[in-house]
Amino acid sequence: MGRTVITATQLIQKVQAEHWGKFRRALRREDQEILDRLFDRAQYHAQAMAYAAMPVPMEPILVAMLIEVQRDLLTLQKQVRAQNPVKTEDNGQLPVSCDLEEMEKHDGLLCGVNNSDS
Repeated sequence: MGRTVITATQLIQKVQAEHWGKFRRALRREDQEILDRLFDRAQYHAQAMAYAAMPVPMEPILVAMLIEVQRDLLTLQKQVRAQNPVKTEDNGQLPVSCDLEEMEKHDGLLCGVNNSDS
C-alpha cells in the first residue's frame, strides 16, 4: 500500500504552487523572493503542522510564517537593545505601556530606545 496522505512539506509546496502561483507572478521580483522565503521558512515547522493535522492547510502554514517573522523581529529588537541600552523597570523588564507619541519620537522601533539621530 502506498502513502495516502501527503507530507506537510509536500502540502506546503502544493499550496504554494497551486493556490499562490498567480499571486506570486503578479508580484515584483523582490516580493516574489520574499514570498518564496516565507514558504521555505514555513517548512521549518512541517513536523508541527503534520502533528496538528488542521483541516484548513493554509492556517498552520500562515502561523509558521508568522513564527519565523516574529523570530526575526525579536532578533532585530535584541540587536537594537544591545546597541541602545534602555532603562528598565525594577523587575528588569521593558516598560509595558507605550503611547503613540513616544513611538513616533523613536521612529516606532522600540519605546524608550534613545534614537542617536535625534
